[in-house]
Amino acid sequence: MNYPWRTAILRFLRLGEGQELQNAIMDILENYPPQVAGILMNCLSTHDVPRCITALAAPDMEGRGRDWQREHNTFTADQYYFGRHMAKLAALIQYTLPGCPSLYYGDEAGLVGYADPFNRGTYPWGHEDQDLLAFFQEIGVLRKNSPVLRRGKFVPLCFGDSFCIYQRTLGEETIAIAVNRSGDYQEIPWSRPLPEDAKLLLTVGGAEGLHGLHPRSAVVVQIRE
Repeated sequence: MNYPWRTAILRFLRLGEGQELQNAIMDILENYPPQVAGILMNCLSTHDVPRCITALAAPDMEGRGRDWQREHNTFTADQYYFGRHMAKLAALIQYTLPGCPSLYYGDEAGLVGYADPFNRGTYPWGHEDQDLLAFFQEIGVLRKNSPVLRRGKFVPLCFGDSFCIYQRTLGEETIAIAVNRSGDYQEIPWSRPLPEDAKLLLTVGGAEGLHGLHPRSAVVVQIRE
């Protein structure tokens, strides 16, 4: 399991450590052959770590025992909806990086939980978060239908406190991803002007065309050379 990328993605979204995210991505891509990088199991949750929504929205469990985790394992509605939204940004990054997105059962349905055993809850059959489920279906279809997201070269463009921006390129096609994790509207600092025929493939949150992102939002853009 690709825990270094998991940690870096979550810390970027929660703490703004964008440069650390770029470093973590490039450290693996520069030290592993493409045949290995292409099958990395990119996770956001597993049975060994807190679930993604919990890691993004709940109090940090560092140094806390099971009794504390049990007392804090229930979310308020505000906590849950914030965590769910941030989990969408995390999953967007997960599904657009090299490697294979590895979805821990129940993340797509809205399960939360600190460390074992709280991250091993039963799947909520009949009570899934339909909004989150639809989002995971959407990004799954996007990746399945996009050879460039599955096999394209990774090109970092801008990583900082607020943004991570990168491209995947394959032949004459490029897919650009921009994520604004801050609480403010931001103009997207693309490395060069986008062509007129650039196509918006997916939005999380809100965007002003292809040039600006609302707070905690992201876009996926297709560019053909």
